Formats: sequence, structure tokens, C-alpha cells
Amino acid sequence: NGHLAESYQPALAGNGRFVTFYSYATNLVPDDTNLTLDVFVRDRDTDADGIFDEPGAVLTERVSVSSSGGQSNGGSGWGSMTADGRFVTFYSYATNLISGVNGAQQQIFLHDRQTGETIRLSETSSGDNPNNNSNGSMIAADGNVVAFTSLASNLVDGDTNGTYDVFLYDPTASPVSYQLYLPLITR
Repeated sequence: NGHLAESYQPALAGNGRFVTFYSYATNLVPDDTNLTLDVFVRDRDTDADGIFDEPGAVLTERVSVSSSGGQSNGGSGWGSMTADGRFVTFYSYATNLISGVNGAQQQIFLHDRQTGETIRLSETSSGDNPNNNSNGSMIAADGNVVAFTSLASNLVDGDTNGTYDVFLYDPTASPVSYQLYLPLITR
């Protein structure tokens, strides 16, 4: 309906050309009718001339979408992106970004802005749903690794500590691999 709303957690990529953030606003992109938090990327230099925020040379794109471009049916947030702005990770409660997602778990997704593909990162080695929430994703500047935290105990074998763990997702490994790290220390 074109209403204004708050936007949260801006993050810059590379030289500042790309900014990711999340928002309830429905007036940032056309046809935003899902009335929930979405993740966006703002390209501040679409003509790539090195001058940011020129009139007519900026673009805001919603990235918390399915591979077919469909909007999410659940809230999404906490975007992180590669230095070139191509890959964006985020969390989402949506069950329609990829097929086979069920339940109300907060999950980690990766969206490729070049191809439009969205994949889930927080899943078991057999592609099953996690049994608890995942969040806090950060992607390396070159896209070679993604770190995130999860309460899920079924992402890797032997996770029996019942607390948040840090996972590294390596898309360059064959097969794709997760590495479990020690639980987060809380004070």
C-alpha cells in the first residue's frame, strides 16, 4: 500500500556502493504486498561511474525472494553481502523461498543477485530442515565462506551441547561442507 516504515541494520559492501538492510516498508520496490520484513540491497552507482547516489543511477532490489522472484511469506532480516554485492545471506522465517521448507524455524538463505537463485544454507547434509533456529549469518568478502550461528542439533553429527554453535558453510568444498565450532561463550 506504499506505506513508510522503519528500516534496520544497514551494512556496506566493498567501497560502499552496495548497502543491504531490512525493512517493513512497502514502498521500496513495486508489488511489495507481503506486509513483513524484507531484505533489500541498494546499488548506489548503477552506471558504475564511481559517483554514488546520482539521480537515475540508483536501484533498490528486494533479495529475500525465491529463485522465481516470489516474495516471502515470513519475515526476513540481517543481510550480509560479498564485496561485489553479488551474494547476500539473510535469515528468514519464510517457508516458500525454496521447496521442502516446513515449520517455523528461522533459517539462513543465500541469494545470488546475478542469477536470481536463492538457496538454503542451514540444512542437514541430506537437505532436511533444521530442528531449531539459525541466525547471524556473515559472508566473506569473496563469497568463499559463510559463518552463522544455530541452535539446531541436526546440522552435523554429534551436536549434543544444546546451545548455539558457530557453523562455517563452504560452498567451494565438494561436497559442500559444514564445520562445527565451539559453542558461543555468553557472559
